[in-house]
Amino acid sequence: RQRQMCIRDRYMDLLERAIKALQAGSSLKSIVDNAETCEVELGINAVIPEEFIHDVQRRLVMYKRLSACENKAALDDLQVEMIDRFGLLPDHTKNLFRVAELKLKLKPLGVKKFDVSKLGGKVILHDHYDIDPMLIIKQVQMKPARYKLDGASAFRVHAQTEMTDVDARLALGYEVVEMLTA
Repeated sequence: RQRQMCIRDRYMDLLERAIKALQAGSSLKSIVDNAETCEVELGINAVIPEEFIHDVQRRLVMYKRLSACENKAALDDLQVEMIDRFGLLPDHTKNLFRVAELKLKLKPLGVKKFDVSKLGGKVILHDHYDIDPMLIIKQVQMKPARYKLDGASAFRVHAQTEMTDVDARLALGYEVVEMLTA
C-alpha cells in the first residue's frame, strides 16, 4: 500500500512538473530529459533513520522533498529546515544529502547510473547524453589501469585502493564529474 502511494505521488509530481513546463513554453523533449533519472548507489547508509524522524509520513515527505531539490541551494535549505525541526542530522542523513548533491552534479551530464563498490565504480550514461565521447576515450587511453570502456554507453573506474569509507566513494563520484566536465 505504501509503495503504491509513493508511485502515485511520484507520478503526480512528474505530471505536475510537465504541466508547469508546458505552460512555461518548454518543449516536450526538455520535459522528458528532465524526467530522466540518475541513480547513485555508493553502498553506504544514506537514509533518514526512524530514530531521527519517528513519524513515517514525515519521513516520506522529507524524502519526497529531498528528491525534488533541483540545486545545491534547495538542498542546503532543506538541510537547515530539518536541523531546525528535528535536531542535528545523524551521519546516515548527512550521507543522504551528500549523495543527493552528487546526483545533482551527475544528472545534467547524462549519467543514468553511478554504482560504486570497494573496488571501483561503473558509470552508465543515458542513450542521448551531451558529453563528448572523446573525453572518456582520452581518459581510457591516458589511464588504462584506471578507466575501462564497458559497452557503448558505460565505463568503469577502478579504485587504486579499496574504498571502504564514505569519503572515498564520494570522491570517486566527484572525480567522474570532473572527468566528464573537463
